[in-house]
Amino acid sequence: MALRCVRSRYEGAVKRRRVLVRIAWLAGTLFLIGVPLGWWLLVPRDLTSSTGIEMVRGTPTSTILVVTYTAGSPGCADPGGVQVEEKSTEIRLTASTIMRDMRPFTVRECLAMGIRATSSVQLSAPLGERRVIDTTRDGDGVITVEAP
Repeated sequence: MALRCVRSRYEGAVKRRRVLVRIAWLAGTLFLIGVPLGWWLLVPRDLTSSTGIEMVRGTPTSTILVVTYTAGSPGCADPGGVQVEEKSTEIRLTASTIMRDMRPFTVRECLAMGIRATSSVQLSAPLGERRVIDTTRDGDGVITVEAP
């Protein structure tokens, strides 16, 4: 009888320990999955997207180009600037817009028309006869450079 009583206490303790281990494992798994998922859903982030260039001003002897592009609507997007990649035969420009406070599964109402932004770009050598290319346009993307 005494052996049976000790055995049942032992088996009861083992079962309780197994239940506690399973609960701890489940809680740990939920924590490891829940924290990154909650971070992804709740923390706002900025998204950068390319936008088309409307106009480029400069002269063949100038080392500065003035680039005008659509920068998004107020309250939803800000101008992100213009990146330049220079080669011997061409200059590649990429204008960007930064969408502020973007969260997954949220709906934001932004104006369809954007504001115009102007940015000056410093070249390492004068423009000369090099082509200016907008990397966001389909086809060749060549832009006519206008005089200031």
